[in-house]
Amino acid sequence: MVIGEIQGKDQAIHAYDQILWTIRSGYLAIFFAAWGLLLSAYADPDQQATMEKVLPALKSITIGLTIGGFVVDLSYLYRKFRVIHDVTALMRTVVDYSGLEDKETFRRKIRPYMRISGEIGISAEIRMEIFRSLGWWLALLACLLVYLTPMFCLVVGLGLANIPSSPESAAAVGAAWPFS
Repeated sequence: MVIGEIQGKDQAIHAYDQILWTIRSGYLAIFFAAWGLLLSAYADPDQQATMEKVLPALKSITIGLTIGGFVVDLSYLYRKFRVIHDVTALMRTVVDYSGLEDKETFRRKIRPYMRISGEIGISAEIRMEIFRSLGWWLALLACLLVYLTPMFCLVVGLGLANIPSSPESAAAVGAAWPFS
């Protein structure tokens, strides 16, 4: 029974990883494909007037997509770490109490971890254990990099697109440079 629970939790951890990387790779594909198409249209002089009108809305949609992806990602990441916590605690409990003569005490000790860990609420104490773990912070860093790096590239890229190539064009651009 305990081995089956550990195996199930291991499968759940891998399933959460698959979900997380599907969300992340989908976000990156949509982000770069959409902006690649938009910027290629922006390079066409006939399309620039239209693009100038829709660019603010596209930036807002991009920010919304990024925030939405990050929130969904964070939710699955947290669920994954709840499962990791429970499988770790279950294995620790099995090691500590499996030699007991009193099987009822053993059952009572493992019972809190024999559940669907990613879907059930947890105590504030367990939540703090998760947030104090190095694994959580490394996973959160990866999550932040996935969502913030494209936004950073977009901001820099749009800013670089406004860099004047000559003193005459610098005067024409004037305050359009976003980093001045």
